[in-house]
Amino acid sequence: AGIAVLMVLLVLHDQAPVRQALYAGLTRRGFGPCLTAAGPDDTRALHRTAGPAVAVIVTPVENAPLVAEWRQLVGPVRAVFLADGDLREWAVRLPGEMLLPADPLPIDALVGWITALTAETTALPVPALPVAAPLQDRAEFSAAASSGAAEIFGFATPPAPAGVPLGDHQPDPGQNQDAPSLGDYELMEILREDEQTVTYRALQRSVQRMVVLERLRSGQALQPESVRAFRALVRSQAAVVHPQIAAVYEAQEQDGRIFYTREWIEGKNLALLRKQRQRLGQDTLLDLLSAAAEAIVWLDTHGIARRAVTPSDVVLGRDGLPRVANLATGAAPPFQDEAAEIRGLMAAAQAVLDTAKPVEAIQQVAARIEDPSSRGLKTWSELGPALADARRRAAEARPPHTRRLSPGTQEVVTGRRWRQRTVLATVATVAALAGAALFHWLPYWQAPEARLLDEMVRVPGGSFIYQTGEMRDLPEFWISKYEVTIAQYADFLEDLDRTPTTRHDHPRQPPSKKSHQPADWNSLLGAARKGATWRGHPVDLNCPVTNVDYWDAWAYARWRGRRLPTEEEWEKAARSSDGRLYPWGREPAAPRANTGADFVEGSGRGAQDGFAGWSPVDAFATTDLSPYGVAGMAGNVSEWTDSTMLHPEVLDQQVPVLRGGSYALRPMDLVQRRPAASAEAADPATGFRTAADRVP
Repeated sequence: AGIAVLMVLLVLHDQAPVRQALYAGLTRRGFGPCLTAAGPDDTRALHRTAGPAVAVIVTPVENAPLVAEWRQLVGPVRAVFLADGDLREWAVRLPGEMLLPADPLPIDALVGWITALTAETTALPVPALPVAAPLQDRAEFSAAASSGAAEIFGFATPPAPAGVPLGDHQPDPGQNQDAPSLGDYELMEILREDEQTVTYRALQRSVQRMVVLERLRSGQALQPESVRAFRALVRSQAAVVHPQIAAVYEAQEQDGRIFYTREWIEGKNLALLRKQRQRLGQDTLLDLLSAAAEAIVWLDTHGIARRAVTPSDVVLGRDGLPRVANLATGAAPPFQDEAAEIRGLMAAAQAVLDTAKPVEAIQQVAARIEDPSSRGLKTWSELGPALADARRRAAEARPPHTRRLSPGTQEVVTGRRWRQRTVLATVATVAALAGAALFHWLPYWQAPEARLLDEMVRVPGGSFIYQTGEMRDLPEFWISKYEVTIAQYADFLEDLDRTPTTRHDHPRQPPSKKSHQPADWNSLLGAARKGATWRGHPVDLNCPVTNVDYWDAWAYARWRGRRLPTEEEWEKAARSSDGRLYPWGREPAAPRANTGADFVEGSGRGAQDGFAGWSPVDAFATTDLSPYGVAGMAGNVSEWTDSTMLHPEVLDQQVPVLRGGSYALRPMDLVQRRPAASAEAADPATGFRTAADRVP
């Protein structure tokens, strides 16, 4: 007792539910690593990889020839055979082997036997153990199990925790410290299996992040066509960059094992909500349906092949926001019966609709879906606008949104809008009095002047909680209180125009990059100076500069005598030393930051935080403010850092890390980190701030 032994187990069974049950029962008790195989091909593929490390094979008696083959080709291994019927008959046919009844699954007995095995050795291979007297039949085993099956072998084991359905689990990063691993990933449980892949819930240790890990089966990894299809799937899903679609993190090949990881979505999907007989209001269901429509239209318009959407693919997150599974496939797009998809999703929504509350808006959409005439909704591109209109009508029928917010939040939102209305009213009055002669100059008089927003904030040295529990130390550093503004970046470009130089460029900047001027810069700067709109959003000189790539951000920081912050520095500045999840605490509060909680189509865009797109960098300086006094880290625009991570699609390629929320992304906590598509990627929702080692 008390001896910890690394014991690699192999569960060999042709039925996926049985494999999953055995895997879960063993790993939840702390045994492992635990491998799984569905048949001869998977088993033989393990011969040259993990074969020599396997100590115990758990398998039906019908696979005795495979176990004998393993012992001949690989080496000694203990086996636990599961058998139906009278075990005495099998004891004669397989003398010296451990036999257990196959039904019900003997998890406790199996755990007890392995516990005894590990207690007798500290190295592999293990010495032979006395074979336990076989039980006479299943009835005897069941009776023994009901009184404590493990006592048959003279020891007790703790009960296994109850299973938790996918998408409805609060992960505990501290559990299963001895669980099986795959590189940086701790495999927590099998979520699903098929003939091609095994999918796990896994913990990425380096960043303490729960992920979904999908691995190509060992036997399939030896088939070039299967490998090509798997890689095509990963490439297709990694190409999806949408705020409501689950993201792909990285793909790897390790010791012949091919796998990739994607975002773990915490919440409940429509199918699970229906199964649990839960009820949702029409507003929430309209949001879920709209998210599905937006995601599918985005995939279709970007030419990304997808599979059919099901109610299990539409998730209401624990944060109350809708999410959609990554539906991209690597194969050519099959014919999609969009009308059938839409009917199925609406039927699932109606099954959980809370009819005690207003339902007129969603029922009108449902009626149009069933309408066989030309007015009927048969495609996703038709459904999207209909849902947007239904959401607008539902919003108009209920009290203003601020009445549902806390008094403090009401003050933040309504106060900002009152100021905006006051400014607009004043400008209108001046314009009316001044007359047509002032028409040309009025836009410039309306536009806010560039404010002094160059303050640096000191972050003291010392330890802090990084990601979900890792303690790290950083020396003292300084970081910009605000994101770099359009006005500040304009000064940089003007200086380069006066004195052209490459001395600020990153040493690895591609030779093909000749300028740090963002795309459509002159149009943006002109709109900002007038306080006009650019790409449909109001903009002024105090808004963050966007459409800059990593090389642009790095050069600007160098020009200022500073640098880009590392992601560790960024996270400490945002979360402080107490590991809070948001600048204000541990709970989300969408209106406190400029996030994508209200980045929707129609009149609801910007309804929660007051901005339909980016905002001035100091617009949320009193609400989206970290304990150290750094503003805008939970929202507005995401930010470049000087750290890298593996590219989600291209193996072994490092790309810069993006941190922080934005007006176009669903609200996210400060732990989340994302890979940029590349160092050259630039978009309207990404900006940056600077850092320094000492007072600039």
